[in-house]
Amino acid sequence: MTMASNSKKDLVVFLSFLIIGFALFFRILDNVFLSDDYLSLHRVLIEKRIIYKGIFRPLIDVSFYFNYLLSGLNPSSYYLVNILIHCTASFMVYRLSQRFILFAEKDQFYFALLTGFLFLIYPFHNESIVWLTGRLSSIACLCGLLILVWSLQRENRRKYFLASVAVYLFALTGYESIILLPFIILVLTWEQINSRKSSIRLFIGWSVITIIYIVIRLIISDELTSGYGARIYNGNGIGKYVLKFFKTTGRLLLPPMENSSLMVKVWIVIIVSIVAIHFFLMKQLKQTQITRRYVLLIIALLISMALPASFGISTRTSEGDRLLYFPSVFLCMILACWIFLLAKGIPRWIVVGLVSVYFLFFLQKNNERWEFASETVEKILEEAESQPTMKKIFVNIPEELEGALVFREGFNAALRLKNIDTAKIVCINYLDRLQYLEVKEDIIPERKSDQIFIYPVTLLKNKDDSWKIANIQNGRSLMIDSNTNIFYWNKQRLNQLSLDK
Repeated sequence: MTMASNSKKDLVVFLSFLIIGFALFFRILDNVFLSDDYLSLHRVLIEKRIIYKGIFRPLIDVSFYFNYLLSGLNPSSYYLVNILIHCTASFMVYRLSQRFILFAEKDQFYFALLTGFLFLIYPFHNESIVWLTGRLSSIACLCGLLILVWSLQRENRRKYFLASVAVYLFALTGYESIILLPFIILVLTWEQINSRKSSIRLFIGWSVITIIYIVIRLIISDELTSGYGARIYNGNGIGKYVLKFFKTTGRLLLPPMENSSLMVKVWIVIIVSIVAIHFFLMKQLKQTQITRRYVLLIIALLISMALPASFGISTRTSEGDRLLYFPSVFLCMILACWIFLLAKGIPRWIVVGLVSVYFLFFLQKNNERWEFASETVEKILEEAESQPTMKKIFVNIPEELEGALVFREGFNAALRLKNIDTAKIVCINYLDRLQYLEVKEDIIPERKSDQIFIYPVTLLKNKDDSWKIANIQNGRSLMIDSNTNIFYWNKQRLNQLSLDK
């Protein structure tokens, strides 16, 4: 096949992925900024800085600033960039799968196409697409994919090595998800490099570069992992880490579930199924080149899962799914491999259809959750912005909604970006997930004589026709006058509280 025909085929694949990607995610273009998004925008536009002590990820601020230059504070263009990055990453998964030879030419193309498609519709990493700050993980993954494709080049490796180093360091200024990439390069190129000594030298070179990056990062930010490090260095024993790895790998194939015991049972069934699949695979493949390369894919997946498993990912909500963005590359390659090795003809396309339905169902459920979070943020800020002469007190601003972030961070930053007088806006408390799960129905203010209690920690008292509102957990209290409006979130919407008896 000529280079021109290959280029034309690749262009068709890329455009197809763009069309499918926009069909899947066009609905999020109406979403607003959420949580940490406001912190980045505040740093760039008001504080005018991107380097600061603490966690070192300046890439998000830089990318937001370029978005701002293009379209100001119109969030649609920011979401557009997220979708474009994801579609491009899906195309690069296709390109990587083309380079990692497992099948004859025709099957290899369809294997690569299926892998890229599965990655495009994969539902358990879409925090990287539907949350603007989540683009850090998709950018890092895209850079990692580019490096892997270059590493599988059979010619001009030195030229690609220098370019790869630059891209690697660029990606690490955004997200650390590909910091173990040197090990994955070593694994995936193991059979392609003629000399094992050459392969080891290449790995040592990558390791030295990674160490230099870590040292520079420590000098700039004074710390390596910020508060996130506590999730790794928390004194857990080996058993705890094994359990975290078990749970995290389960989330690769399963949606979050509140019922953890059900999730464990389902995951055990899946593990038994995976063992059965490998029994049939090994029986069919025996000792062939495909077997060896398939094992290399398994090793690459395990390496890519080391970081997510160390941090741990929620099994009850979609929070943290962005950590699965890079590992899902190798998962989708393995799934496509199973489909091509175990099914042929019509059964193969039936399996593809079933997997696609499973992925698309949970993808749309996740998108709806983030849309609800966006609507909640929009309503809160609309009320804060309205009637600028009035004081407003907000009760129960949700931190997140089943993993979709609302205002865990960034509320005051959002007010300042919208030029809202922060002296007149107060959030008396933020509501976390465990608190709102305690209430089966909507949160309804409880009135008793001269008191109003709003679950879980807000108490209003009336004395001599004057009202005081207090957070009974931290003791913070405020006097309420006639120029004050009080709003509370009841799990479904924002409501204004009437103090009339």
